[in-house]
Amino acid sequence: MFQPCDFTGRVRPCPSSLRSRSVLEREGRIRVSHVLGHATSREVRGRLARIPSIRYLITSQETGNGVVTPLGLRVFMGGGDHLFFDEEIYVSIGQGVVKGYRHTSRNLYEFHGIPYATAPNGVDKFKAPLPAPVWEGTFDAVDKNIICPQRNDIEYREDCLVANIFVPEISDILKPVLVYIHGGAFVTGYGNRALPYNLVERDIVAVTFNYRVGVHGFLCLNTEDIPGNAGLKDQIAALTWIKENIQAFGGNPDDVTVAGYSVGAASAELMMLLPAAQGLFNKVILESGSGVASWAVNPGALELAQNLALKNGASYTENITMLNDYYLSLSYEQIIDLVPSESTELKMCPCIENGTAQPIITELPYNILIRGEYNNVPLLTGYTDGEGLLFYLSRESIYAEMNDNFNSRLPPNFFYHSDVDEDYATELIKSFYFEGKIINEESVKNYTNYFTDSHFSYWITKSAKKHAQNALPVYLYEYSYVTSATQTNGPNLGATHCAQTNIILDRQGTIYSDNDLIVQHRLIDMWANFIKFGEPTSSSQIYWNPLDPDRMNYLAINFDVQEKTFPLKERLEFWDQIWLKDY
Repeated sequence: MFQPCDFTGRVRPCPSSLRSRSVLEREGRIRVSHVLGHATSREVRGRLARIPSIRYLITSQETGNGVVTPLGLRVFMGGGDHLFFDEEIYVSIGQGVVKGYRHTSRNLYEFHGIPYATAPNGVDKFKAPLPAPVWEGTFDAVDKNIICPQRNDIEYREDCLVANIFVPEISDILKPVLVYIHGGAFVTGYGNRALPYNLVERDIVAVTFNYRVGVHGFLCLNTEDIPGNAGLKDQIAALTWIKENIQAFGGNPDDVTVAGYSVGAASAELMMLLPAAQGLFNKVILESGSGVASWAVNPGALELAQNLALKNGASYTENITMLNDYYLSLSYEQIIDLVPSESTELKMCPCIENGTAQPIITELPYNILIRGEYNNVPLLTGYTDGEGLLFYLSRESIYAEMNDNFNSRLPPNFFYHSDVDEDYATELIKSFYFEGKIINEESVKNYTNYFTDSHFSYWITKSAKKHAQNALPVYLYEYSYVTSATQTNGPNLGATHCAQTNIILDRQGTIYSDNDLIVQHRLIDMWANFIKFGEPTSSSQIYWNPLDPDRMNYLAINFDVQEKTFPLKERLEFWDQIWLKDY
């Protein structure tokens, strides 16, 4: 395979074994381009002529009869240029040269596993990320299986902070950028879990990335060694890296949309609210999650860390210095084993940092939202009508818990968000959702509604209303379409948690019906239009009005689409008497 000859900003010859070989590499960044395949020089120039306002240099090998094998093509455009050889694409960034590849069946290029930061290790493993590495030669961006330490069939790596970049065909205009933050309850997940191919094919540059999860990413002791929020600090480092480097891949650093699903949505909203992430993006999409939900930030993170250590055999949890040393002594395998994958009791999540050197969360996010002192950018946000199906598979054991001790199934961090006595709150909830009856399979719909409202729809709509009151353009939706792939023989309990994400992103192997594809294309149109223009309406559908906080209008998305007002009115008003009044 022919390799680039020089990346020093000079014209230098390649090895003498080839004719007409030189590669012009100017200072600055490179951007990707078409792969032309084998063609005559006239055909090559003819294809390039269709792209306006570019200059080019062909590095080739004559094979006889006027046929030229394009070994390399350099395309110069405003803001950067691209170098590629056959199916391989070379991009120069500050760290060095990166080699990506054309997708085997889709009209796009992809780069996997590019380090955006360095994960600290040893006794520093819970600290903020370190600068990204640099390299000599070429970094082969081909590894799709890099994940951070967690329970997973894929082998994890300690140094796991990598980005994956997906690039459509070339043009002379920088493209809008989409950054997806993965979900996984803050304890699992990785950037390549779901791929944004469908949106990239709408002429959008997309990025996914890993961040530290579980105890590794969200243990919080408020000490120098374990300050907390390492996973969120990874996310900020990733957004900073994208801002600085995405132009080299054809993306517009001044037109970045941050999206997330589940806890990725909570993370995306936290990025809106945190001063450390200001100026790194321009729009936000939230799918089935909110950064102001009671589960998104835990003010009692120290108590959780103490309980976790106690459950795993530590006997000195009240002494913070000894607790700190206990966690530092653990291997990655031991850290992973601290929280069983089936645990519904101990959950890691972001925390409030107090007294640490560089805190990023110092108060409940909702307080920041109320003051309106945050990154005011357009927002598209919503939930599914069956979010509570996230807890469906565990329902038998949860039924028993709720019947024996309903207080154990109050929303996470209840005491930090409500001044209502827990026993009184329990009676109110049992009466409203279950009519005071035994909770069993006959009440599965009410069970689903309870978890939908307490964990998702209440916080998402409340947040949307407050953002709209702060004069943001907000687009609120409720997604309720159930695809043929997820239909069951039982009762229709609605669209499950993150169902909208599943149909937008590429889930390889999923077979969709004709109706499914209609809904998918419509939804992708909406998201792509918001990413490109800041408004989700397309010409083929009902106009999606921005949210008016006085009438709480939203788009109800099923096979048909219609505007409605006051979503889940009675159910969400019920929660106003549970949570603090200023919520």
